[in-house]
Amino acid sequence: MTDATRNTADVGLVTIATGRYIEFVPALIASAREHLLGLGPVFVLTDAEAVEADGDVTILSWGRMEWPLPTLLRYRAFTQYAQALSSVDVLLYTDADMLFVGDVDVRDASGLIAVRHPGFASAARADFPYEHRAASRAFVPKDRGTAYFCGGVQGGRTSSYLAAAVAIDAGIADDQARGITATWHDESHWNRYLIDHPADLALGADYCTPDVQRSGSSRILAITKDHASVRELTPMQRVQYVVSRVRYSLQLRLRRLSSRRHRR
Repeated sequence: MTDATRNTADVGLVTIATGRYIEFVPALIASAREHLLGLGPVFVLTDAEAVEADGDVTILSWGRMEWPLPTLLRYRAFTQYAQALSSVDVLLYTDADMLFVGDVDVRDASGLIAVRHPGFASAARADFPYEHRAASRAFVPKDRGTAYFCGGVQGGRTSSYLAAAVAIDAGIADDQARGITATWHDESHWNRYLIDHPADLALGADYCTPDVQRSGSSRILAITKDHASVRELTPMQRVQYVVSRVRYSLQLRLRRLSSRRHRR
């Protein structure tokens, strides 16, 4: 891509904000207007009727669902609204609870854009939380993968990203038909897809930094919040959420111990 093409590329920001997540959107958009270079339209998939924000904002109707469907089915939403999203050259998706704090330039992306997960940016491959169940379409064999990418910030040249959305949604739908939910939902499927279709623009963890770990090099922050409250989980869903996270944490710890033994 030439400099002239890059500098004129139209970037669209897309986010999903159903239920209480809409409360984060005005600040997200305001920060993107300041720091996301080449930003044109903003697309908000939401059950809200309006968003209090300046500039070109397009509301795409997307109903509220029980967790984890809002994040698991994001690629279905992108596929459903492919025509509207195709009005821009480059798409950048961020979770609604993000904040741009430094300049971000993705205009030169010719393929996919991926961001290293801040929790695993310096981890060994054996510690990456890939989907390890062979029955899932998100399954990653032990000898595949060199990096683990976050689900909260991603995108690409619009044609490439929407093609990824179609393929990933098909994999998720196949899992659902067989009663399978990948361990890290859409993020597991995104990482599986990137193994076969490497990102053209692989960005560091500074593009998805927890706000409590903010540094001078941070570009995009993930805002601290009460997940259970924002997701409006029922008491039973809260218990299930905590149990699932504890169970996975224990599984990950066991894999790390096993990996260390094998390296000795």
